Amino acid sequence: MKKYTIHTTGDAGRKAHLRTLLKLAGFATPRIDEAEGEATAPKPKPDNLPTSALAKAIATLFHREPEKPWSDIEIVAFRAATRGGMDEGAVAEVAGFYERERKKPDHYCRTSILTFLRHFGGELDKARADKPKVGKALEWTQPVNVVPMTDPADAERIASAARQAAREFREGMGR
Repeated sequence: MKKYTIHTTGDAGRKAHLRTLLKLAGFATPRIDEAEGEATAPKPKPDNLPTSALAKAIATLFHREPEKPWSDIEIVAFRAATRGGMDEGAVAEVAGFYERERKKPDHYCRTSILTFLRHFGGELDKARADKPKVGKALEWTQPVNVVPMTDPADAERIASAARQAAREFREGMGR
């Protein structure tokens, strides 16, 4: 029976995990020794500053300085939101909505980038529902079928005809 020795560097938890995997693979008593020499250097942590134009636009929307790094959770939420359809056009729509909404005394705009990113779909729906109307939608037109009443006798005649029609309808329905 041959004996194999695995030399590794790292914490004890990784060694225990490797030992368990080797036992599951059929090795009876795997022996794991600490390797000689330098341990592998940990990866340097990124500075988490927003780099894309979209991330910078969101940071500006929330009045965050460009030099302030994002948390790891915010970066994960940002990536998930971009996979979910967040693009520069959609962020511009929401930014316009927030600009209009923040002028109101009783506005409700999100104050956390993380919450904003997690609920971006809802924010976009609110922005699209609140778009200001332009053009013909602002003009009020009088309905075509309205006849102005000038004579009170005509009004009474029309009201009695409507009451009669309603009575006939109820009788026809069996009431």
